[in-house]
Amino acid sequence: MFTTAGAGVHPDHKAVTDIVTHGVSYSRLPKWDDVPGGEAFEGSEPHEIDRLFFGHCRMEPARLERMQLLRADSRSSPGC
Repeated sequence: MFTTAGAGVHPDHKAVTDIVTHGVSYSRLPKWDDVPGGEAFEGSEPHEIDRLFFGHCRMEPARLERMQLLRADSRSSPGC
């Protein structure tokens, strides 16, 4: 799966990065029948993403700075 690191000047890059990384986490959860609205996932099994690639946009900071931003963001995001 490919996404951007979301650390650039484009707010939509940050938004799509959050959608993808949270989707990867949610896809691993096995007990959707315990969640209101979870019947939409009835019969589905948890899914593990083999690899998650973060592409680089020219307007995003360098790799080291980007990784530091992602680490800081993951510590401040509840449930991640």
